[in-house]
Amino acid sequence: MSTRCFYSFIGLILLLSANVASAQVFQGYQTSQFAGVHGIPLNPASAAGYHGRWDINIIGAGLIAGNTYASFSKKALLSNQSTLYRNVDYFLDSMATRNQYAWAEAEFMMPSVLYAIDKYQSFAFTWRIRGSGNINNVSTPTANMFANNYPNVTYLDRTINEPYAQGGQHGWNEFGFTYARLVKEDIYSRLKLGATVKLLSGIISGYGSGENATYVFKSDGTLDIKRGIAQFSYNKENDEGHETIGDYFGFFNHASLGLDLGLIYDILEGEDGYGAYEDADIYFNPGADQYKLRLGISITDIGRLKYDASVVSQKVDLTSENLSANGLTRRRGESEQEYLLRLGSYFEQQEFPSTYTMTLPTALHLSADYKIREGFYLGAVADIGLTGGKKLDRKTNKLVQLAITPRYDKRWWGVYMPLVLNRFGQADAGLVLRAGPLVLGSASLFTSLAKKNLNRVDGFVALRVIPIKFASRNRGNGIFRSKKGQVGCPVF
Repeated sequence: MSTRCFYSFIGLILLLSANVASAQVFQGYQTSQFAGVHGIPLNPASAAGYHGRWDINIIGAGLIAGNTYASFSKKALLSNQSTLYRNVDYFLDSMATRNQYAWAEAEFMMPSVLYAIDKYQSFAFTWRIRGSGNINNVSTPTANMFANNYPNVTYLDRTINEPYAQGGQHGWNEFGFTYARLVKEDIYSRLKLGATVKLLSGIISGYGSGENATYVFKSDGTLDIKRGIAQFSYNKENDEGHETIGDYFGFFNHASLGLDLGLIYDILEGEDGYGAYEDADIYFNPGADQYKLRLGISITDIGRLKYDASVVSQKVDLTSENLSANGLTRRRGESEQEYLLRLGSYFEQQEFPSTYTMTLPTALHLSADYKIREGFYLGAVADIGLTGGKKLDRKTNKLVQLAITPRYDKRWWGVYMPLVLNRFGQADAGLVLRAGPLVLGSASLFTSLAKKNLNRVDGFVALRVIPIKFASRNRGNGIFRSKKGQVGCPVF
């Protein structure tokens, strides 16, 4: 495998993810009561009843990338060698009977702020530059045919079926306006609701899919495709020869609206609403964190963006005979547009619209956070992608996974140990640290250190402004939590 090709692939992920910017990026940390503005992308209701008057993100960035088919040695990833060798520098899961997948999600969180209007309602503004990419449902024989010494002689003169395979890439900018409110509270529980309305602008997108395909690579170097439909497109800005991501960026390009909705239900610590707690005279609303169990449900990234299709966009009937196997590869000196148009000329063209819409990676999130004792918590988040089926071609989708995170959380620092299991059975263990204004971590740190070869990686870092309020000498009764309608005596 050429190192140039490999790093071009990584560059594509970074272009879609880190440089234009979705598992959640801030894994293991977003359910913390100290997450503040960083918790809003997971559940907008978390903004309501925040313990501080405000919380500010200066800058944050994160990346998740992985696949089920190829793993790379850490030595090869860190080297400058011109060629990567199979079974030395990289390894393919060529014997798998399941389909193969790949994913990449990332974002930049730009300056963002959460402001508590009072102890019951909050407003937040979040600015995020995001990207996601997926390859879904590629059969292992097809992956082996094209990625392992194409055309792989193992599969010559064998019929291969490809029921459905899809890939997508999407980068966009979003300005989020969040309102969250405490809608019900008594001495036992409280209920919070929140919503984020997002002003979206598209940056870059593309997709491709093939379905109901049956093909045979013959030993004479030709290909017969007995049936199948394929389509692909990307936004027409890619036809204009832009060289940097800034050439694609515009706050109102391909403008649209998006929506996040969330609910949080707290079961409070004591039935009498009366008890001591730490930092009562430091926080604006210290009683906000006095829960025994916090349950959350949210749906994020509801929406889609519309793009003008590139001139090379096509939908074709793949049925054909005696195609040259070498003719399907890109020729020396051939531009990407020339290559795609030449490929399309081999097949019967079908009508393709001049515009298309890309669906955001809509997801359902279920969360729980249990307070074991003062400072010690156990949190869990299940991310369930809702766009991973076969009905949508023009989309990217969330990775389905479960993260369980024991943590120790204090006012100025916290330690988090996320344990993550995704839908492909890949398990990771990581570490997140919060120290004053700095948060950094990786949900796969320990896994990556223990393994020689890697097929997934993640990490994030964020810098915040921490509100500082010095304790008053006159504490009064500030160390006691009182409830609405409660006088200065405990409830008997």
